[in-house]
Amino acid sequence: MGMMDSFLPHDSAMPAARQTGTDTGKRKSVIPLADADPSFEQVVLQSDRPVLIKFTSQHCPPCKALAPIVERIADESLGRCHVFSVDVDEAPRLATRYGIRAVPTLLAFKNGAPKGQLVGLVTRAAILNLLG
Repeated sequence: MGMMDSFLPHDSAMPAARQTGTDTGKRKSVIPLADADPSFEQVVLQSDRPVLIKFTSQHCPPCKALAPIVERIADESLGRCHVFSVDVDEAPRLATRYGIRAVPTLLAFKNGAPKGQLVGLVTRAAILNLLG
């Protein structure tokens, strides 16, 4: 059984979460996406659940401050929505595709289409409102 099998057993197209040095084997609720991810179409644009994508950068202090808020929301909404993270330095085509000009930016999708976005360090309540 793979790591993603414990995340969403019926979503075999979900990209595998990357392991970090601080990871203790716990499954990831915020999954990284890359430019060349072949499953983007299926996991984001064809999802039957709301999708939240956090566009971020490793060198961005507001991004680091937002990370635990997004992770908490992802943990609390496990099974009800998908949460992904895109590092704009590693995935510039995805950032360009959605017109991301500043980080952090949160982009919500519903029924395969962008539903709304938030830019900057925002509150948990604002993110929950964006997800609807």
